[in-house]
Amino acid sequence: MTAVPLPGELTLVDDRARRILDAAVRLAETGGFSAVRLRDVAQASGVALGTVYKRFRSKEDLLVGVLSLELVALRERFASEPLQGETRLERLVQCFAALTETLCARPHLGRAVIRSAATGENALAERLQRFHTALMELIVGAIRGRDDGPVSALELERLAVLEDVWFSRLVGWTGGLLTPEMVVDQVARAARLLYGEDGDA
Repeated sequence: MTAVPLPGELTLVDDRARRILDAAVRLAETGGFSAVRLRDVAQASGVALGTVYKRFRSKEDLLVGVLSLELVALRERFASEPLQGETRLERLVQCFAALTETLCARPHLGRAVIRSAATGENALAERLQRFHTALMELIVGAIRGRDDGPVSALELERLAVLEDVWFSRLVGWTGGLLTPEMVVDQVARAARLLYGEDGDA
């Protein structure tokens, strides 16, 4: 499977872009993403406002940029430390646990991501779809293992269903109905139903 370019991935090698995104995350976790202003991001990152606008034209661009940064980090993590489960089911559960931990570790940012995806705003729809494609690629790569065979069309359908389950549970998390641990547990239960207990069905 050919690597899918992430939205904003090319800018992530730029030190200024990384500083801008790091500042946006810090501000979001202090007062919520809705309160983040590009002018404040520029000040917090020590970058001129014009430089911020050149790389990220809106808060939505910042949001997608941070998502891309997190996904790149997970790619690198899974490449250097492959998931250790003996079956695809075990590796799949570990993968979704890592994804959930990454998203929920910064709750203000995580909730902004889920809410933006749930509302289906036109400005974000295309970029989030690209992110969804890259996320699926990450999951497939993580569960295959080093010497595992290809992923079938049926399994891709299972993964799409499981990702939908994960997203719906994250919506529950944003509303305070579920804890991150409950999200992981319910996704694991859904994975066992889809794959069978042996994980190779």
